[in-house]
Amino acid sequence: MSVRHTLFMLGCCISLVACAETNTILKRHEHLIGTWNASNSEISIKKDGYLEYRTSAQQERTASGVYQKSRIQSYMTAPISIIDENSIELNNGVNITTFKIDKAPYKVKQRWHMTINGQDYIKK
Repeated sequence: MSVRHTLFMLGCCISLVACAETNTILKRHEHLIGTWNASNSEISIKKDGYLEYRTSAQQERTASGVYQKSRIQSYMTAPISIIDENSIELNNGVNITTFKIDKAPYKVKQRWHMTINGQDYIKK
């Protein structure tokens, strides 16, 4: 095997190992990594340091005798810029979004719960 091939293989291995490791911002917060579900939203904290947030809301109204029903959905993903016991801050370079951790993860009947922005989330 030539030196060029050996260096290429070494570079690939280092890249794979780097991808498998937890982002340094999440060190000491590995217990938060995973998908957390609430009644109308989902938060996924990825080990690469990104957070994905999905939410949906349903609206119903009657106007002039006509019943209308609509569903609003939103999605965002951004890198975690700051994380501590009280909050998770995302910064995508344009917007900063903060999720308030009201209650740190705790177990109820073998399931992990966490309260964020006043909502109870359960870990999948």
